[in-house]
Amino acid sequence: MLENYDNERAFTLIEILIVLAIVGVVGAAISNVLLTGMNVRDFNRQQVDLQQSGRGVMIRLEKDIRAAEEARVEDANGMTGGQLVLRFRDLDNDVYHYARYVFYDSKLGWGELNSTDTVENNDIWDTDQDEWPTNEDWNGHRHPLTAEIIAEDDYNDKGLFEYDLDFQTVEITLYLELGDREYNIINTAHLRLPNR
Repeated sequence: MLENYDNERAFTLIEILIVLAIVGVVGAAISNVLLTGMNVRDFNRQQVDLQQSGRGVMIRLEKDIRAAEEARVEDANGMTGGQLVLRFRDLDNDVYHYARYVFYDSKLGWGELNSTDTVENNDIWDTDQDEWPTNEDWNGHRHPLTAEIIAEDDYNDKGLFEYDLDFQTVEITLYLELGDREYNIINTAHLRLPNR
């Protein structure tokens, strides 16, 4: 006995293909929205990381500049104004302390010396008020403060640091980049007045 299925309703091949096409379009739209959201999140994360790095460096620089008695800005590694040397005086021990911020390899490095530190040839580096450490004195006293985020090409004729002797201020200009993200910070900090 054969049964007759003519009166029963089933999906046709065309109906199934239409449903699959609609599901595919909706799925593609949803995945596009998700991918766009992930790209925006990554963009924002990189931008926030870059801004936090820049602000952290700026806060540290400002703190040291405000505590310093004197400053010198010099060229370093092919960059005009690429090095800032700060002098601090310990009045209790009549000793000088120095901090150096220097541009190298698209990074900002940091180091410190005390007037009683051992420097080249294991000599004790003893200084008076008129002596400043030379570049050789800083050998072994440089540590990276940032990753490779300083945009060297953006500086042109302007330096990373500029010192105004009349106003006892140091202007700091940070042009930072990470991938195709850029962030710029410019700030001025005043040196403290020396206690003499």
